[in-house]
Parts: sequence; structure tokens; C-alpha cells
Amino acid sequence: MEILDHTREAIDLTWLNSGNAPLLDNHIRHDGIARQVGVITRAWIDGKRLYVSAKFSSRPEAQALRQDVIDGIVRNVSVGYERLEIKRDDGTEDYHVTSWKPTEASFVPVPADTTVGMGRSATPKMEAHMPDNIQGAPKTGERKMPGVKTDAERAAEFETALTDIRSLASEHNIGNVGEAFIEAQIRAGNTPSIEVFRGIARSEIPEGTALRNEDIGLNDQETRKFSILNLCAAMRDGATSTDNERAAFELEACEAAAAQSGKATKGSFVLPAELMRSWDDFEIEGVRSSAVRAPVSAGGNPNIQDVTHLASRFIDNLRNRLVLGQLGITILDGLTGDIELPGGDQNAQAAWLGTEDADAAETVPTFRKVSLTVHDVAAYTDITRRMIQYSTIGIEMYVRNQLVTAMVEAIDLAGWYGSGLTGVPEGLANTTGIGSVTFAAAVPTRNELIDMDTAIANTNNTGTPHFVSTTAMGGALRKAPIDAGSGKFLMDASGLEIGNPFTRSNQITDGDVFAGTFEDMLMGAWGSLELDRSTEAKFLSGGLRLRGIQSVDFGVRRVGSFVLGNDTP
Repeated sequence: MEILDHTREAIDLTWLNSGNAPLLDNHIRHDGIARQVGVITRAWIDGKRLYVSAKFSSRPEAQALRQDVIDGIVRNVSVGYERLEIKRDDGTEDYHVTSWKPTEASFVPVPADTTVGMGRSATPKMEAHMPDNIQGAPKTGERKMPGVKTDAERAAEFETALTDIRSLASEHNIGNVGEAFIEAQIRAGNTPSIEVFRGIARSEIPEGTALRNEDIGLNDQETRKFSILNLCAAMRDGATSTDNERAAFELEACEAAAAQSGKATKGSFVLPAELMRSWDDFEIEGVRSSAVRAPVSAGGNPNIQDVTHLASRFIDNLRNRLVLGQLGITILDGLTGDIELPGGDQNAQAAWLGTEDADAAETVPTFRKVSLTVHDVAAYTDITRRMIQYSTIGIEMYVRNQLVTAMVEAIDLAGWYGSGLTGVPEGLANTTGIGSVTFAAAVPTRNELIDMDTAIANTNNTGTPHFVSTTAMGGALRKAPIDAGSGKFLMDASGLEIGNPFTRSNQITDGDVFAGTFEDMLMGAWGSLELDRSTEAKFLSGGLRLRGIQSVDFGVRRVGSFVLGNDTP
């Protein structure tokens, strides 16, 4: 606890009596002069109590506040101050402020001390922060009250938040959105959050536009020239001077991309943002990938077969192959830093007005914060020595395809069952608040499937839930009759008999059945693909084990949109 000494000798009233000390709205002093509603004209101490008189500004908002004070609506006040000398009582662990200087007075909605206010007198209290000259404080560590930020720290945090928000808003020409957000947060007494504003900005700018521009200045021709195989040749053990010379452009581009993204790590290579947007468009020895459509084979090697055509952007390749992507989850790509989005358990409800002047019935949906934070997923693919030696357009396409394939399995599994523990995203199965239905046996009955559908409908979700389970469960449902005589089964080629679509995925645990409207599930993706290599695998054969690292996270916007069913109580 912090205890202020209220003797005349302890309080320095020089500043309050200078005619310059401000009268503020809720201690907000880091937003220019807009929050100053007046000036303190006099301060004095009487019976160990501090009093001030003040003059209100003639601005309309200040005069409105003055009228509220006169009317007795605004009655609570607080004081901001600077601590000049503090002594610590080792017995009680109290901090005694033996010398301090008030710096401002504020009208506040809720004071730290409810006995302080207009027409009331008592020992004023404020949030406590330790100065550097505490007597009797511990000699090591930062000398301030634990868990409480100093005024300087709070001011720096506030200014950093404003700078970051305005910079992001300016970059995307949404300055009015940024200023409206800042003003709303300050009015609410909050420090504006860059994490929250990133979520707002993501919804304001076109899909595919990164929150932060990480381009390194490659033109279309240079982007097509970039060869993953050239980079692989330079990355492997025993790379020759010729390998490094041939990959000079790729190495330089990766170095620039690492510097631009701010995530350079020793021994790894960050692919340029331009390449990530043109994953399917490249050129090897004058042959452009757009001219290649048929499967390619290199020297009869069975590894170089069944090459499917790639999507334009790397993230679109992930979307197209992820089961979750095919189900329609919302993918937020091009993120930078952590992001917060509003979420809810139920939709708001409408109400009819009984009479012309009746108030609308207030609806109180349950809101929750959805946070997306950077989690790095790593997956690998093997590249043989001959693939590197005999670089062709087909092999380049194969390698790019394999990098996508390697990522898909790891990301999909995390989306379903990620633990949410250190370094791992929280998957749908481990998201608190989703619905559950317990099956009486390993294969659900028609009524149990209806119960899953109904559980989602009960949250006012009007979409048609999509069911997902294993191929084995799909087969069992197609064999399970709905009754003894109709000849109908729980599922046929068109989907479930109850009218819902069904998708098979062997990423799902045996016995589990998910149902949901998957647009309410979010996947965030940050930055470019980062490539690294194993220093041991494939060493003896002269090949390369290539590891790709991508930053992703998952979140659920409305937990009521999902149900997990199984026979586990």
C-alpha cells in the first residue's frame, strides 16, 4: 500500500499555485490539449486536506462538464502527482510517500477513493508508482511497486500505440478509421491497442493485401527468375562455387526479404513476398510454368510424377488443399504482429416494439476476444541430388508443390486438434465453449446426428452445418440403415440423410465427428515461407532435406457454430 503524507512540509504546491496546472478529464494527458477542461487557480492545505479551486474553459464540452458539476451529476475527483521521496516499511511492506508534488486534478467516473470529490474532503489517493529515490527499498531490480507501470512507462506505451496505429492506418489510406478508433478508446478510458486495430484494418483492406508491405522491389521478370532449386543447390552441404554463383540472385533476394520482414535467423532463408504472391509463375531456361500443364517425369524417376498445376499465391495453394480450407474457413493472410478480433457465442436478437414510444428490448450477446498470435509450423520434403543437378521446369514445379503438400498436413492437424500449449495453435477440438454430443455407440444414430445439427441451430446460426469425420466413419454411415424397413441409410453419395454435407478426412481421430459452419473459424497467416535444411538427412546421398517454416494460428469467431460428437462421455 502507498500512504501519502499530508503535512504542509510533505506537499509541494508550487506547480498547483503557478496558474498553469491543468484540470483534466479522467487523467487523460497524452492526447494533446483536448482533454484539458480548465486550469487550477489556487491550491491550499487545511487540516491535512488538499483543496483546489479551478476555472473552466469556455469551450462547449468544458462548459457542459461544468454544468454537470453544478447539477451534481459529476462529483468524483482525483489527483495526479509526482513522488519526490518514498520510504518503505519493511515490517508492513507499505510505502510512505514523505514528499510529493501534485501535478493535476481530474474529474473521474470512479475515483480511487470514494470519499474524495466535489464538496467532500479526505486523504486523496491515486494509482501508485515508485520513483528512483525510494529510501529502504530493495537494492536490486527495478524500484517500483510490483505490477504497476510508472507514469513514464504508461506515457511511452500510449505514444507507441498511437504511432503504430496511425502508421498502419496511413499505409492503407484509412486514416479516418484509425482516428475514430483512437478517439473511441480514449473516451472509454483505454489505451488504444494496436492488436485490436490490426483486426479492424484487416477487415478494411482488400483480401490478399498484406497489413505490412514486405516487398523487396522485385519486378515480374525477376520474380519469375527466382528458382527454389538454385537456392537448394546453394543450401546443401558441399555446395560448390558454381552452385553459389548460380544462386547469387536467390541468395541476395532472400537476404533482403529477411531484413524487410524482420525475422532473419541464422542458416535459414526467407522467401521474398513477391514470390509468395506468384507461386505458380516461374521460368526455367526460357520455359515458363504457364506453358506446363501435363504431369512431368524426369528420367523415369518415379518421384517426379503427378504434378498438379499450382495456384497463383502460396496461401491459395494451402487453402485449396487444406480440408479446413475446402470447408470455407476464413483465412486472414498478410498479417503482421498479434491481432485481436471480436467474437461471440450467440447472435443478437431483434425485438418488436409494443407501442410507438416503447424502448427496444436490450439484447446482450456473449462477446469474447479472439486472439491470433504467431505460431511457427515446420514441415519437410526431400530433394535428391539428381533433382538438383537436372533442374527443369517440371522439377521446380514439383518442389514447389511438395513444399505446399508438406505444410498442409501439419497445418490441417493443428486446426483440428492443436493443443494450444507452447508453440502450438489451439485447434477446434480444444476450443473452450464448442458444443458436444455423446454417442451411445461408435457410430452415431440418426437422432444423434440431428442433435448435433440442432445444437448449432439453437445458437441462432442459420447456416447449414457441415459434418466431417474419417473415411472409416463415412463408410460406416453409408452401411448404417436408418430403420428396419425403409432401405435408407444414414449417408449416401450426396451426403447425410438428414440433409447435411459430409466430408472425409483422415486427420480426424477415429470416432470423432465434427459439425460446424466453418466460415466462423479463422486461420491467420503471417509473412513469407522460410526455408531451412537438415545438416544430416540426405548428406551421404548428396541430396537435401528441405524444411519449410510458415507462421499460422487458428481461432473461432463463434464457438456456438461448432459441435464435436463421439462416444467418449
